[in-house]
Amino acid sequence: MTINTEERPPTEERVSYLEGAYGHLATKEDVANLRADMRTAVAESETRVTRLIAELRAEIAESQTKSTRWMLAIAGFIIAAITLLDRLLG
Repeated sequence: MTINTEERPPTEERVSYLEGAYGHLATKEDVANLRADMRTAVAESETRVTRLIAELRAEIAESQTKSTRWMLAIAGFIIAAITLLDRLLG
């Protein structure tokens, strides 16, 4: 089987076509830049998550402290009320 070279476009035209056809593909530099950007984004996300966890822990501790204070205050009120009622009725 013989290929007729007269039917094929010139080499420069074929190379030009291929360069245009693959111009939208990422280069190694594009991939390296994307990886660096992703590493930065992941590090920033990890920092945010760590900060949010610390804030949540602080809020939970504060809520526990407030709850404990309220429970002690209510218990004291109940004891005082029972003592007062015992004196009044007893």
